[in-house]
Amino acid sequence: MTGVANRRRFDRTFDAEFKRCQRSGAQLSVLFVDIDKFKSFNDAYGHSAGDDCIRRVAQALASCLKRPADLVARYGGEEFAVLLPETTPANAQGVAERKAVADVAILHEGSAHGCVTISIGLAGGKCETRTSTASMLAAADGALYVAKEQGCNQVCVAADNPSLRLVRPAG
Repeated sequence: MTGVANRRRFDRTFDAEFKRCQRSGAQLSVLFVDIDKFKSFNDAYGHSAGDDCIRRVAQALASCLKRPADLVARYGGEEFAVLLPETTPANAQGVAERKAVADVAILHEGSAHGCVTISIGLAGGKCETRTSTASMLAAADGALYVAKEQGCNQVCVAADNPSLRLVRPAG
């Protein structure tokens, strides 16, 4: 439906890239992206418009990726995951660009911004033995939760060690 990878492909690719980055000592970043106030969008505009919104957001996210190994996937519902191999968290913040979705300008009267926005949780770092794909995902999910809690339409970054689950606002 979205034109991007599904969760199964994301999980397989994430596992393979994590192991590759462990061997090479490279860094890896992962983003969790959630469409803000999607339930109210669906309620106001209908499921067909909701499906179209998800498709358009997926394509906007995909347009931000420049390298063949980068991957965007629909993770579930209105949530996406982005995998950025060999990318530091600082560089991943450049990819975690909410403007691409804002530029699509999908009307959402239930949003304070008047259009569909996204919130992003980012985690990354070296793929050491003390970290795992699960700890990175948990850190990105925790960062997403903080972004939502702080009012949506923003990026929050997990601390440099994703196993600690500490979160700070991006910037």
